[in-house]
Amino acid sequence: MEFAALKRDYFDIQAYFLLHGKQALSTQQTLHENKPGTKQCGDTVDELLRKAFRTDIDFVANYMKFQEALTSDTDDTIMQAFDQYKM
Repeated sequence: MEFAALKRDYFDIQAYFLLHGKQALSTQQTLHENKPGTKQCGDTVDELLRKAFRTDIDFVANYMKFQEALTSDTDDTIMQAFDQYKM
């Protein structure tokens, strides 16, 4: 029953994403035109999300590997920054 609302409102949800997806793409293109540096950052984020949320047979395992790598890298970076701050 927890997915009943998704089943019931499936077409409304699809229509929403079609309409707002087009608007989001237009906004993104305008942003990249006005601030070209944002394109590289956006492309990197998109690539990371595509790798993390693949829909192949092992997508859960892939996400867990991604999450572990991201968390450990983030923790290391925070500790390095803290150590430099103490200097």
